[in-house]
Amino acid sequence: MLGTVQEIIAKLSERDPNETIVVDIWDAEDIKEMILDCRGKVITSETAHTALQCAYKSYDTNEAYSNYAIEAAVDTAERTLMESSV
Repeated sequence: MLGTVQEIIAKLSERDPNETIVVDIWDAEDIKEMILDCRGKVITSETAHTALQCAYKSYDTNEAYSNYAIEAAVDTAERTLMESSV
């Protein structure tokens, strides 16, 4: 699920509070930190937010949110933002 913290909390509040679930949460700061660690590159918050959307749209259950998938999402986000600014 891609959404704001408020939207995710609302969705979870519909569940049985004793139910066991698995959750993998990424935010823009996680994306920025991972790219800095993997590539030694600083990206903007806008790029990180766009990358989150790209990663969600291209999610592959076999790959999940691996470093490769996140890096590919950042590359897509950078291209998308560059194209939209032209």
